Amino acid sequence: MNSKIIKEYKDFVWGRHSKRNTRLTYTDHARVMLELIGKPLKDVTQHDVDRYVQKCLETKKTNGNSIRFWSIRQFLKWAKRDDLVLPKINPVDAGKLALNEDEANKILSTVESLSPLHRLVFYLEYDAIRRPSEIRKLKLTDRYRDMLSYEGKTGIKPVIMTERLQRAWEDYLKFRPIPVTEEDSKYLILTEGSYFRGRYSRCNSMVNRIIKEVCMLSKIEIPQGETASNYLIKRTTITLQLKDCPDPKIVMQQAGHTKLGTTMKYNRIDEKHIKEYLNVFEHKSDNINGNRDIDKHKKLL
Repeated sequence: MNSKIIKEYKDFVWGRHSKRNTRLTYTDHARVMLELIGKPLKDVTQHDVDRYVQKCLETKKTNGNSIRFWSIRQFLKWAKRDDLVLPKINPVDAGKLALNEDEANKILSTVESLSPLHRLVFYLEYDAIRRPSEIRKLKLTDRYRDMLSYEGKTGIKPVIMTERLQRAWEDYLKFRPIPVTEEDSKYLILTEGSYFRGRYSRCNSMVNRIIKEVCMLSKIEIPQGETASNYLIKRTTITLQLKDCPDPKIVMQQAGHTKLGTTMKYNRIDEKHIKEYLNVFEHKSDNINGNRDIDKHKKLL
């Protein structure tokens, strides 16, 4: 019914977005809406769209609807159906927590005693703030000295490698499985299992498994309601870096974000950090006021 226009839109999206998942998501949102409505796009009315929106609001989560409605609006704009309106929904903070500094130090202490693969994957997540898909897709040629390039959501991004990440990279290469094919040899991380040993991993399960194992072996106390995942590590490292970094834009660049607001969404500063900051701020204020009193006294003399 709408297969022709969806195909045309797919070709349009394919030429504008480099990430495959992004292209599929945008196309699928438009396709699913039209399938549920069950009419050719030229016959779709505002009432049909309102019924679809109501169903999504009742059955889908807020953040999912936020991107869903946004991508459908882009599709309708492309299809010159601006008369059809979908609501704008702002994403909400899910309130996920991060590890405190003590628990983070436990992990950093434990990971040094683990395998080269565990250390490499963890530091790519913790120091370089990489997503699981970006970690498994890393190629040997993506590194130049202490710089690492990767394909993120918004294109090719550079990231500076810490010294411990560089060491973990070099140590892993000493034990890296022999690649099965020439294509496998291009990728940094290869599967270590017996059946697929030496093959490039095509799913994120390996990265997720290693993060869970590192957390489990560290015997850390995970915040209530949270799970040991790459998102927990990502929130933790961004929170701790923002606490000490003089310029939050440095953390933004390291995280591969184009907007500072995106980085700040991962910030989970706790009450202890707030109190420490206020105590330091109060101490600095007292020193400034004290120096001013001394200067006034000197002028009077």
